[in-house]
Parts: sequence; C-alpha cells; structure tokens
Amino acid sequence: MCKNFTVLAVLLALTAIASAQEAKDSRQSVADAVEQAHAILWSKFVDKNGVILDWLADLPTPEECARSYPNGLGWFTPIENGAMFTGPYLIAECERARRTGKQIDRNHAQILANGLLKLASVSDVKGMIVRGLGSDGKCHYPIGSDDQTHPWFTGLYAYWNSGIPTDAEKQRIAGKIKEVAEELNANIWKCPCDGDFKGKFRGWFSAGGFRETVRLVSMLKIAFKITGDPVWQQRYTDKLNEIPAIPPGQTMTRLESIEEGYGPDVEKLYHGKKQKGPFWTWIYVGAVTGLKQLADMEENPELKARYTKALASCSSEAFPDTDRWAIQFDNNNSSLFGLADWRAVFHSWVPQKTIPEAVKASETGDKEKWGPRLGYENQFGRIPLACAVIAVQTQDPAYRETIEKVLKHYDYSKFYTSVSLVYAECAFYMMGGESLPSGLGHYSKPKEHGNRG
Repeated sequence: MCKNFTVLAVLLALTAIASAQEAKDSRQSVADAVEQAHAILWSKFVDKNGVILDWLADLPTPEECARSYPNGLGWFTPIENGAMFTGPYLIAECERARRTGKQIDRNHAQILANGLLKLASVSDVKGMIVRGLGSDGKCHYPIGSDDQTHPWFTGLYAYWNSGIPTDAEKQRIAGKIKEVAEELNANIWKCPCDGDFKGKFRGWFSAGGFRETVRLVSMLKIAFKITGDPVWQQRYTDKLNEIPAIPPGQTMTRLESIEEGYGPDVEKLYHGKKQKGPFWTWIYVGAVTGLKQLADMEENPELKARYTKALASCSSEAFPDTDRWAIQFDNNNSSLFGLADWRAVFHSWVPQKTIPEAVKASETGDKEKWGPRLGYENQFGRIPLACAVIAVQTQDPAYRETIEKVLKHYDYSKFYTSVSLVYAECAFYMMGGESLPSGLGHYSKPKEHGNRG
C-alpha cells in the first residue's frame, strides 16, 4: 500500500477542509448536497488510520480499551462502528473515483481500504475485525461484532474489484480475506473477541433468516471470487440449500429466506408485533448492499433472478420510510449532543467479565448529560437515509425524485454523527448520479481504469 500514507492522509484532509468551508448553504442540485457531505466526512470523520469515526471526540486510550471503559463493546464511544461505516462508504468511494477519474478520489479509496485492513491486523486473535482504533492507532475494544465483520468483506471486495489497487495491493487483500474467512469458518462463523474476553464470541452468521443468510453467503462468495479457491464456492452452494438448525423449527432453506426480503426479519425484532417504525433498517444496509453484490457476482441465471426479486422486495419495503422521516429533520435544531464528552456521560464504571455484563454497562450513562440529539439524528437522519440506501439497490427510476429530495433536505454541516453523511453518499452513488458520467453506480464495469489482474 502507499508508503507515505500518513502524509497523504493529512494533505487530503486539508483539501477536504477547504472544500467543506466552500460548501454553499443553499444548494441547487443533489450533487451539491452530496458534495457537502463528502467534504465534511473527509475533514472531520475519517481518522488518521482511514477509518470513519462515529462522531468527533477525544478517542479512548489504550488503558480505557484494555479495561473496557465504558463497556467492552465500545458502544457510545466515537470508535463504535468503524468497520460498519467504512465498509459501505468504500463501495461509494470506489464509484466516485470511477466517475470523476480524479486521483484524489482514488487515493481516498486506498486510504479507506488501508483502514479496513488495519482493523483486521491489530488484534492478536486471527479473524477478529475490531470496531475502531483508539488514541494510539492500535488499541481497541475487546468484543467482536458481526455488524462490523460483514461490511469489512463487502468494502474490501469493492476496492479489490474497482481497478484502483495494484497487483501487490490485491494480493495483500486476498491474503487477509482468506485469513479472516478461514478463521470464521473454523469457528462456525462466530465472531471472536480478544483481551479479557479472549475465547468468547459475539455475533455469528449461521442462524436462519434473511440477514444472517445474506451476510454468510455474501462472505463465502467474496472469498471465492478473491481467492479463486473452489472450496469457497462449494461452501456457498451448500449453505444456500441448507435448512439452518438454529433457531429450532426452521423449515426454509437459506435461499428461500433470502427471497422473503428483510421484512419478516424486522417483524421478529418487534416480537411479532406490527412494525411501528423503521428503526432497525440501518442494520440491514450491509445485508442488502451485500445482496446487490451477490446478484452482480452470480453467474447462475436462476440464482441471479431470485436475488434480484429479493432486492425488489427490500427496496419496496424501505422506500416509504425515506421522505416521511427525513422531512421531520429540522436543520436548525440545536438540542444537546452530550456524547461529544462521552466520558462525562459515563462517569461511573463497573468491571465486566461476561458479554451480558458489558451490554449492561453500556446502559449506565447519565441521561441528563446524554441529551436528546443522538436520538434525533438517528430517527430523522440515519433511518431515512438508511432506507434510501436500501431503496436505490434496484435503481428503480420511480424512486429517484423522492430520494434526491431527501438527499437535498439536509444541511450536513449540522450533524454531530457521521452515519447520515455516509448513507447520503452511499445512496447517491448507488443509484447513479447527477451531472456526472453515466453509469450504474458501483455495479457497472469501470471505464477508465482496467482491472489490473
């Protein structure tokens, strides 16, 4: 990878800061709106390691990560979702680079790919994708996560397949993908932990249902595409046709679960009750974008058609929850975002020996110091923009006008958190763009940059 990575990252950040300062308050096009989000992401939220921060704040120290302060999952810290956000953002950045043809965008994609590779290289436990990196660029919270692991695969696959990396970079990515996939497979696709939780696992991919199935077969297919080893293709085929043993009583194969779309999964999260809102949609962004990659990779016409049908189901499920939530976001809202000082919010701490204890520790924050802003941004920013990312996967032209309206609604400089900006760019580049070279997002073959082997 780039030898002068740190210097390059600093120069690009300075360029992004200047771009952000020049962003207009009043935008005439969706491209202008997304450009504002892009400039802010690179000036504020992409850290020195090439990993996206949840928000701008003082980073956890090695001592804090080691003792699981405020909790072993890193929940409600600025390094909670590094891989989860950087993965899909790398897909969008690869498409941006293809369209613009600019070296700065190719460099940005390389920086993000380096960041993802580092997240898989700092733990002494093979196969662990850490959430994010603390103040020394290496320390991290000890509990693993399926939500971080799958986007790591899809982001690196997009970069590997973009025509941007050199042969040496592609070999490095292939080696790391193989290493992680082999460890996960050996652990029955459970996500490992390290530190005080070494030997434990949190999150896995072998259960039934849409989300688990899509992510599992997505990683198996990516491992096959990148390594060329037919064992991964056989595992992919076997898993598709298998009826999962967990939870008990499954009657559908994994492929049949995929065809249902994510709706039944969400209903289960609400314990069988009618869904009251799309709160959980954001955790399906990785699965649905992974499904789109599967449809693009699949050479079997019947399987491709079934994946495409599932995508249509997901898109139609998500689309109604785009503008009806987005329009409720007031760009002049000035409510308190207390997690900018997350240590003050979590002023008390208890040791944690088990994963349930770590989850409980994440609930101990001072609610008065917490403030309402995080919930506000999640409900009226993260949710509708996650729905937009899902809706555009079919690239249905009937959705375009509404999605563009949503993207133009926000003043992205007002967000404390990064996720809404990430999803805004993802939605834009995955549906095709305005006033840019024509194409079908990251799903079309690069025109200017051939795949270097």
